[in-house]
Amino acid sequence: MRATWRGHLFCVVTVLALGAIAWAQSPAPAPNPYQPTEVQALKLKVAQQDAIIAQRDMQSAQQRYQNAIVALNTAAEQVKRDNKWPEDVQLNLDSLVFSKKAPAAAPEAKDKK
Repeated sequence: MRATWRGHLFCVVTVLALGAIAWAQSPAPAPNPYQPTEVQALKLKVAQQDAIIAQRDMQSAQQRYQNAIVALNTAAEQVKRDNKWPEDVQLNLDSLVFSKKAPAAAPEAKDKK
């Protein structure tokens, strides 16, 4: 059993050593010829930060919108309960008009040939 562990340990060490040698011999990457000036890089960083802040603001606004829609639907359900209207009555969120759902259209029968 001990010889097996030594054999495995030797294999692992050998693979690691060969990998380290191969990594050390690989050439350094060529420098990127497309480097902005320091001022340009700073302007890009500011623009990037502005975009990140705008994204956070957008996500926050989206969450507030979703919460407002939930509150509107909750209020509509309360109006339906208070007036004892049937479940198939819906509120149009744009016009704030209640109406019954349109009956589902029956699927058309396909012609058999």
